[in-house]
Amino acid sequence: MHADPPSPHIVRSFGSLIAAESETGITISTGSELGRGDVRSGKVLIANTGSSAGSFRLFESDASNDFPAGELTLAIEDVTAEDFPTRYVGEIGNLPPGGIDLGSFPPQQSRRFRFLVILDLNSRSGGQGRSAGATYEWSLVTAGSLRD
Repeated sequence: MHADPPSPHIVRSFGSLIAAESETGITISTGSELGRGDVRSGKVLIANTGSSAGSFRLFESDASNDFPAGELTLAIEDVTAEDFPTRYVGEIGNLPPGGIDLGSFPPQQSRRFRFLVILDLNSRSGGQGRSAGATYEWSLVTAGSLRD
């Protein structure tokens, strides 16, 4: 009998940043309600629901970002443990095409990730008339499965 393949599923999500969710991804959006220096955050709990370990990556799609370069920062942290390793710091729409490594999850293990969006304190116009958003999806990494 074969073990069930690893599979990431969102177990729970919450926060002011997360607008929608599906079984394997979330959509975030933010914009006009942001003021200079504001921070919005949301968390997701992702579990490997299979019976074998798997390495997972986070991919970004459907990204849009009307903010000038450097004004709106996205940070993604693994907040499962106390040391909060940062997985990504950059802009919405600039995740590498191959995604980012979320690590190897043993069977039935879950991890909590925090998404933070920060509008620069020196933003010229704040969030007025601007918006940004993207869909983030978790995928199992197998040989040859990285996106170009």
